[in-house]
Amino acid sequence: MIELSVTIMNSAFSMERVMNVERIIDKLGKETIQKYWKKFEVIRDFEKKGAWYVAKKCWLFGACSNSTHHLVLQDDIDVSKNFVQGILKIIEACPQDILTLSTFPRKNFTGKTRWGLIE
Repeated sequence: MIELSVTIMNSAFSMERVMNVERIIDKLGKETIQKYWKKFEVIRDFEKKGAWYVAKKCWLFGACSNSTHHLVLQDDIDVSKNFVQGILKIIEACPQDILTLSTFPRKNFTGKTRWGLIE
């Protein structure tokens, strides 16, 4: 059984980034997060220590969470409809793999890449 812990990296010194985290959580749904994810935490950088500092704290949270998998999200993302449940299905399909979720601009799109669309 997949037990997922999730952290969001947050540049808490930026009000825009703080608001982004609230938007992400609202879009994911607090009740949905509690139902499907084992642990969830926002790791905040108030002192401008930088991305690597926050990323390390996020991964340490995951390592200490006693979950089977850990996901680190950034505070400037947008999430698709049913992301909370969808990410679990992706992990279940390839539980032994390291996964990276990313999007790239469609500039010079050749049609050789599959693109996920935000619903």
